[in-house]
Amino acid sequence: MLSYSELKEVDRDLSGTIDQNELLALRSQKIKPSTAEKLMEIFTTHPNMLKRIKRLSTLV
Repeated sequence: MLSYSELKEVDRDLSGTIDQNELLALRSQKIKPSTAEKLMEIFTTHPNMLKRIKRLSTLV
């Protein structure tokens, strides 16, 4: 699960959506989940949200 600060990093204008410029900025960032997030990801059915958004952005 993303923290509020992580979501603020992606949604910089706090509009509640990720616009094209924010998506481009996310593509160039390296996403580094914490150790706890990595462990949680092993047991979840969905990958980290930032990873999913970044992966989906490459499909567009």
